[in-house]
Amino acid sequence: TLLFKIIREYGSSFTPDGFPAYLGGPLIALAYLVWRLRGIRSDPRRWAWIFIAFATLVYGVIAAGWMRWTLYAGLFSSVALGGMAQYLFDRVRSGGGGSPLRREIAAALVVLAMMIGPPTAAAGSAWLWGEDGSIEKDKRKACRPRLLAGVLNQPPWAERSRTILIGADYGPELLYRTDHRVVGTLYHRNIAGLGDTLRIFTAKEDGAARDIIRRRGIDLVAICPPVGNDGLSPKSRAPGALYQRLEADDAPPWLRKVPLPSAASAFRLFEVLAEGQGG
Repeated sequence: TLLFKIIREYGSSFTPDGFPAYLGGPLIALAYLVWRLRGIRSDPRRWAWIFIAFATLVYGVIAAGWMRWTLYAGLFSSVALGGMAQYLFDRVRSGGGGSPLRREIAAALVVLAMMIGPPTAAAGSAWLWGEDGSIEKDKRKACRPRLLAGVLNQPPWAERSRTILIGADYGPELLYRTDHRVVGTLYHRNIAGLGDTLRIFTAKEDGAARDIIRRRGIDLVAICPPVGNDGLSPKSRAPGALYQRLEADDAPPWLRKVPLPSAASAFRLFEVLAEGQGG
C-alpha cells in the first residue's frame, strides 16, 4: 500500500484517453451480445453467450475503476467481437448486389475496419487527451539510472562501496550497475527499505530524516526531478518535504550538492556530511 496511488494498473481506465483503449471493445461487444441473444432464444449455445456477456459486463465495470482487470474484460469481449466480425463478413459476402469479387472485397474491408478502427480511436484519444508521449520519453531518457551509475563508477565514489538513497524505481539498476548499495527497491522482501526511503523523502523535519539516514549509514542521496513518478509517494513532493526541498535547491546544511557532468545533469546528487560538518 506504500505506493498504491502511483501504480497505474491500480488506477481507473475510465478516462478520456483510457476509455477507447480499454473499455471501447467491451462496450461494442456488449451491444452485439444483447442483439445476438434476442435472436437465438432456441440456440443451444445461448447459455455460452449469456456467460460471455455476463463476464464482459462484470469485468468491464471492475476495469472502469481498476485498470488491471482490463485483461479479463478484453479476453471475454474478444470472443464476442470475433463472432461479430464473422457475422458481418457472412452478411456482406452473401448479400445481394454486385459481383462475387466485390462482395468478397467489401466483406474483407468490413473485417479490416473492425480490426483497425478501435486501435485508431484509442490512439486518437490518447493523442488528444493524453500526456505528450515524446516529452515523457525524453524525460525518462534523461533520468536513465545508467547515466548516474557512470558517475558513481568513477573516482571519488568508486573508491569504496557506499549506500545510496534514491527512488525505488532506480535502486535496482544502480545495484546492478555499480558496487554500491541502495536502500529502496520495488521488492516485496524489502518493505523496510522502501518504507525508510519514503519516510526520508517525505520528512518535513530534518531530525526525523537524519535519524534514518544515520541508522541506515546512507552516504549519498540522489533524485531526478524531471520524472514525476520514480517510485516515490506523491507526499514526497508536498511543500516542505525533503524531496521537494532538494528539488528546489533548498537542501539542509548536512547535505552537500555534488556537481555532475552534463550527461547526468538531470540528476541531483548530494553527499551526506559527517556529524558536525553541516550542522
